[in-house]
Amino acid sequence: MFKKGYPLKEIFKKIRNAFYKIHCNLSSTFYKIFKGKYSFTGFTLVEMILTIVILSIVVLSLTKIQYFMSTNSLRIKEKSFATQKVIQMMEELRSLVAGAEKSQISLLDDYDDGIKYSPVLTSDKSVTDPQSPSSNNVKINNGWKYLRRISVLKNPEDGAFTRRIYIRVYKASSNTSELLAETMGILKTIAREDLPTQVMDIYVIAIENVPGWWSTMSSMKSMFDGVMQDFQVRNPRLALRIHWITRMAYGRDTEYRPYINNTKNTYDDAMPYVYFYPGKTKTDTLVNTKFYNPDMIQGKILADTVWYPIEDYAMSDQYNHAVRYPEEKRLYDKYKPAEPSLRMLLEEMNTVPDKFKNMLLINLHGELLPCPPMRNYSDAAKDPGTAANRYVRAVTHPEKLRYSNTSETVKLRVYSYVTNPENITMWSDTSASTVTVYLPYKITDTSDITVTKIDGKMPADYLIDNTSSIGTIIVLRNTPLKHTLNQGYNSGNKGLPISQRLYGLEYIPCPIEIGASAFNRNLSWADATSAKNTASWTISFDGGVFTSNGEYRVETRIGNNIYTNTTTYFEDDFPNLSKTYFWIGTNPPVTEKYQFIGDPRHCPYLDVKEDHRYNIWFSTFDTTFTGTNYKFFKSNDIISGTRQYGTGWGALDTGVPYNGLIEVDIPRFFQIYREGILNTQSIWSAMTGSSFYYYGCGGEFGSDKDPFTKSIRFKKQPWTNNDAQNGVNTYYDEIFTPSHDGGVCGRYVVARRENPLTPNTWYAKYWLGELYPDDQYVSQWQPNGNLLTGNTSPNTFFRVAYSSFSVFQNEFKPPYKRIAVKTSGKGCASFINGDSACSSFMQFNNISNHKHFRHADGGSDKRIDSTTSVIKDPPPGSSTYGTSMGQPTNTLITEFPEMFNFTITTSTKKTPRPFTANCNNDNPDDWKDSIYMAIRSSISFSRIYYNSNYDPYAIAGFTPYFASAVLKMRYPHLWNPAPIPIANETNTDPHSAYFVISGLEPQGNTGAGEMGKYVLMSMFRTFLDAGRYKSVDWISQIPLIDLTKPTVADEIIDPISTDIIWATHWKRWDGKDYTKEYELSISTYVYSEETPLGFNIKYSNDNGQSWYFCGDVSNNIPSNTISTKCGERNSSYFSFTTSTFSWKVSDSIITRGSYILRVECYRQNTNLHYSYDQVQIYINKQ
Repeated sequence: MFKKGYPLKEIFKKIRNAFYKIHCNLSSTFYKIFKGKYSFTGFTLVEMILTIVILSIVVLSLTKIQYFMSTNSLRIKEKSFATQKVIQMMEELRSLVAGAEKSQISLLDDYDDGIKYSPVLTSDKSVTDPQSPSSNNVKINNGWKYLRRISVLKNPEDGAFTRRIYIRVYKASSNTSELLAETMGILKTIAREDLPTQVMDIYVIAIENVPGWWSTMSSMKSMFDGVMQDFQVRNPRLALRIHWITRMAYGRDTEYRPYINNTKNTYDDAMPYVYFYPGKTKTDTLVNTKFYNPDMIQGKILADTVWYPIEDYAMSDQYNHAVRYPEEKRLYDKYKPAEPSLRMLLEEMNTVPDKFKNMLLINLHGELLPCPPMRNYSDAAKDPGTAANRYVRAVTHPEKLRYSNTSETVKLRVYSYVTNPENITMWSDTSASTVTVYLPYKITDTSDITVTKIDGKMPADYLIDNTSSIGTIIVLRNTPLKHTLNQGYNSGNKGLPISQRLYGLEYIPCPIEIGASAFNRNLSWADATSAKNTASWTISFDGGVFTSNGEYRVETRIGNNIYTNTTTYFEDDFPNLSKTYFWIGTNPPVTEKYQFIGDPRHCPYLDVKEDHRYNIWFSTFDTTFTGTNYKFFKSNDIISGTRQYGTGWGALDTGVPYNGLIEVDIPRFFQIYREGILNTQSIWSAMTGSSFYYYGCGGEFGSDKDPFTKSIRFKKQPWTNNDAQNGVNTYYDEIFTPSHDGGVCGRYVVARRENPLTPNTWYAKYWLGELYPDDQYVSQWQPNGNLLTGNTSPNTFFRVAYSSFSVFQNEFKPPYKRIAVKTSGKGCASFINGDSACSSFMQFNNISNHKHFRHADGGSDKRIDSTTSVIKDPPPGSSTYGTSMGQPTNTLITEFPEMFNFTITTSTKKTPRPFTANCNNDNPDDWKDSIYMAIRSSISFSRIYYNSNYDPYAIAGFTPYFASAVLKMRYPHLWNPAPIPIANETNTDPHSAYFVISGLEPQGNTGAGEMGKYVLMSMFRTFLDAGRYKSVDWISQIPLIDLTKPTVADEIIDPISTDIIWATHWKRWDGKDYTKEYELSISTYVYSEETPLGFNIKYSNDNGQSWYFCGDVSNNIPSNTISTKCGERNSSYFSFTTSTFSWKVSDSIITRGSYILRVECYRQNTNLHYSYDQVQIYINKQ
């Protein structure tokens, strides 16, 4: 009837026409019969019924034929479309592999869909819209008409180089999807096999708003990122898990927004705002570059005229200090960043050290140490947007930071004052309507609360409201704001003498004395000349009111909005919100224990004063025991042989203190770093150079290295109050002291641009959170988070030397105070705080016997390859380990390339900063302090990489000097007769840590890139070496895990369970001994440890995009949908067996498809560093 090859469409058309003719003929016949009924004799009833039945059957048949032809045509179209798509996707993958072979990149494994479906009908990963032309899917209701699944399986015969590809296209259905088309092919790829891998965690400090040294941070970060990628390519079975620590902390003033010039150049355009970070600038050779890069800053900044709220948090820097630690935690939980801030990292290193045990920690800032600008007291609430409350301040402080137990009475002191007392003359105008104190804890019995007003004239007027179910409110009415002598008091000489105003303010929150009488000198104490504590109110809570140990919060606001329920209790109230904290029966966070920054007279806690945890370097004031002012602060006279504390750290320099006198508590900053490193038994490196030579709290700029040998060139506008000088080009450096060549150096305070300056000229008080004057809040600060410079308006501001104000002129050597962030050569000795010489209790008790770590200040001698290997005893539990390993025969140059597949340049390198551990002069200011002697460590070199021939002080016994080495630190010092616990621990168990020190030239013929590689290799080698040490010095190594079953060749058909089998080897990532020194003359010896291990067994059903824990047959635990991540340690799902696990795969959640099976091995008590092996399998379920 039809010829071969006749078009299918034409066949259906002819069949349809034939049926149509039959239909017409039957219709005509029945019509004639029906018509004949009236012309002839009629039909019987039976004949009529039979006729109708026959007609119905014919019509129904014709309808079914028509429906069949229609639906079959649609199905053929769908199958044809699906066939085209599977062919298209196979060809896309084929082309992809063909184009990628030369680049040797594994591609196909990333295209496996696992057991999931995708509506995107193309393998092009750039296409995400199923309706795009290359996909051409059809949307139906809330879903898609077609779905695809790509399965990429390793070929058992040649799993490393070929893949079996299955591509299927389905018609979507609410039930089982209908397969429309599939294709299969074998493609060759240069995919890497899944091999046993070790993962090392590296924490890299690269703070977004702190400068690097000998290179800008934007350059250093990208360079080091490239080094680590190169490292992994050369060592494919060693994976580096990088934790970038880029945020300093969260800033207190949420409206603060520093300016950064992004397209404008500091060379050509003046900084329009006074709080700024220099961005685009010119190098010494006039090449455009960026000192700070706005694209690397995540917090709130203003780049030219563009707001940069990548993440909506306020920057923390030398001006806008860090929030209190409880607030830091709250904001961390709110924003959920990938990594903690530097402040949170330091806190947790000290308080939860197991979380970071054996961390590799790199300071990418080199010689400069980032120090979070934190202090442990709160700023006052203020309401500058309300005219009636302008200049008013209110803050609450507890008398103690820590109360021993819940039975102790807790006492709060409420301070109220104004920032312009010189402008207030009438006592009747100096009372705020209310100050409200709120505790988010309900106190049932108000008789347990005692409120006292420290004012002899006006009666106490207050209200305690405990009706709220969420807290207790105390409203303090008629709160005095001015406390000048005799004003508002019944008898004379009460109040504060004008001569005792602190920085022009009637605000002195510190206890004047100690012990039971610490706060007796208050505003009600009759004395016409002395300083007094200026609290307006006290609020006492009887013992037992707070029923549990822990952290407690107190909020203070100006006004009574809380009482009238017109505002919330959250950060939306800022700046009219002050939060303070105290702790009962538990230690405060380590970063809250110390003042760190600010005047000690502004530190309000009695226990901090008595323990000398205030900032002793900030200011000089009368602290004599017999004096009438501030008693019992540490103060010793430099002339009598020790030092003057308040003069600034660095005051012991002889002659002119060219290094500058530092006003922050730099030894305490060093302490929390050092003790955190010790607590976590970490390995530290600061790249190279003179260690800890500078510090930075954020926003600093300056340099004496290429490409900024003269620092940065600016228009003078932000530093002058002379209009004629605005456009003058000058080099400015706010890191160095004025001795630095080439420009204007030193640190400055922001002040109102007045000429001349007067005693009443406003200047910023960063240590109190005073960054702007209240009269500029509405016009400048609220809309911009900044203050204008130049002469663009009547109210502009500039940066001026601290010594321009008389309050800073009474200090010891005032021209040199607060001018630099440079610790110079003494910084390294203070940070390490270790002794290398004492060998008895008697020697330790004589400070003259102590010898410390020190870099040489000069020299550019050659480095010398070293074969020195310090021999250590075996680790515990290794009785067969030899007592001596012998000396290695190879130098660093030959060993490192063999271990890490990197070559070390053999050309001569300069060593401008060699170092020794035998220095016994030029001590830092804190060296002889009993506080730091009590926490002194012992130090020694555990490995020498490069020797040095530097020997200027050989006669003094300072040698040897080294060019590159590993310094081991152990606390407590073996001969310390009375060690104290470090951090928040309650014992003095030994701790140890390792510092990879380098004095090599970071530039020139070495290069930053090579230095980065060298640092990584040195740190890994230090970690591996520590497996040979004993006792506290020992670091447990990372085992290598080898997954042996199932394999890619195994067929898993309708399984109930499948066995997972692995082996554990105490080897490094490439299967070799950790180092050559692990090899012994006893050939049968195999290194092993008794370290308890835990295993997480996981699977992925979507090619590694998501992971789940495997079900356990032995405990009848099903495979679950609780998600996890690669390398996410979860002890709740640990398998403690050493080699086997039975995976329950009979659950309905395990369906037919491709899976990645993964076994991760952890040291049970250590979060960081692990090993894993994985395999791709196919489970064939019917």
